This record gives sequence, C-alpha cells and structure tokens, in this order.
Amino acid sequence: MASFLFAAIAFCLVAARQAAGEASAVVVLTSADCEAKVGDGKGQPWVIKFYAPWCHHCMALVPVWEQLAEKYKGKVSVGTVDCIKDSWLGNLFDVDGYPTL
Repeated sequence: MASFLFAAIAFCLVAARQAAGEASAVVVLTSADCEAKVGDGKGQPWVIKFYAPWCHHCMALVPVWEQLAEKYKGKVSVGTVDCIKDSWLGNLFDVDGYPTL
C-alpha cells in the first residue's frame, strides 16, 4: 500500500510540473517517432524505460527517471515508452514485464 501511495504522489508531482509548463527532460517515444528520435544508434546513447501506467514499480521510477534525465542531459538521452498505448514498440523490443529498462 505504501509503495502505491508513493508512486501516486510521484506521478502527481511530475504531472504538476508538466502542467506548470516545466518541460521534462525525459523523451516520450512512440512507434510514430521512435526511429526519428533514437536514430540508428550511432548518436548519443539512450536509456529507455518501457512501462505500463498501472504498474506501481514503473510509477515509482518516474521521479528517478526525471532526475536521471536532468543529470545526464546532453550526454545520455532518457526516454519512456508506454507499452499499453504503444504495444508495437514493446513487442519490437521483446518487453515481457514492467518496467523494462
């Protein structure tokens, strides 16, 4: 129960930041833009979290993922894929559990 509460609070804090106009350093990837954003792998390295919105562990990672993106901005790109909205990408990368990094 405590982990669910923590995850819900973390998710709300990030949502509030975004609603206040603060841009997130985490890149949201979809099947429509993943190849264009990530490229051929010869550019900046990527760390991508494949998640499901109902997954408590995934939601608990939200603030950590934001911190990671801020800390390594310009050195490593940090992205997320919502595998419920975009199951094609999850399948492409053989995601079989959440979160998958």
